[in-house]
Amino acid sequence: MKKFFIIFSTVKKELRYILYGDLLFVLIYNIWLLNIPEKISWGYEIGVIIHTLCLSYIAAFIFFFLNIHHSQFKSRVKGRTYVQNKISKISRLNMELHSVLKKQLNSENEEELEKRILTEEQIKTACTEINVKQQVKVTSTVDYVFGNWFQYFNYMHKEIMEVISSLAQQNLYNDEELFEILFKIEFQFDAYLNRFKGNQVNVKEDSLNFFKDGIIGFSSLTEELIKYREKLDKYS
Repeated sequence: MKKFFIIFSTVKKELRYILYGDLLFVLIYNIWLLNIPEKISWGYEIGVIIHTLCLSYIAAFIFFFLNIHHSQFKSRVKGRTYVQNKISKISRLNMELHSVLKKQLNSENEEELEKRILTEEQIKTACTEINVKQQVKVTSTVDYVFGNWFQYFNYMHKEIMEVISSLAQQNLYNDEELFEILFKIEFQFDAYLNRFKGNQVNVKEDSLNFFKDGIIGFSSLTEELIKYREKLDKYS
């Protein structure tokens, strides 16, 4: 029964709310409205039409849930591990970015910097101290060195597009919520972080501050991805 409610909770909330309203109307109609004398012309006929439409929706919802949504849910479960690995890749890119930014913050903030992800204010502070034309060294499983921040953002963008492309090609897994977040991340790079496609240009004061909104947006959306990944664990 618990698994049933978990699967039911993954149906779009709009569809569930309509179902709740229809069930409530059918209940009220059969228990109360049928016993009330008709007070307006065509009142009974209108009630019958609405009642029929409600029953039709309920029947259609049951068909959709059992034959379509339940099948899609099982596909999500099958692809859960694959999706989590892809989400982890984006999470890693975000943590690496934050690690680079942390190096620009004052040592007096060491206790706050123990957190893996910087706050919005910390990101803004770090961005004002960084020149976009300076070399970027990223410490990971294998250390990467980029000639400037333009090249670094271009690298991140390509990695994220690979994730989106590989997920889109998976016929076993297709989730609107997931792709909505991924497409928002893609927009952050297209519109803010990688608008110059890796080419070095002169920005205002040559400061990373020019890209702070994109960095903050990317970090926030990555947190949404992590919450989405945690939600997937409940479906297993």
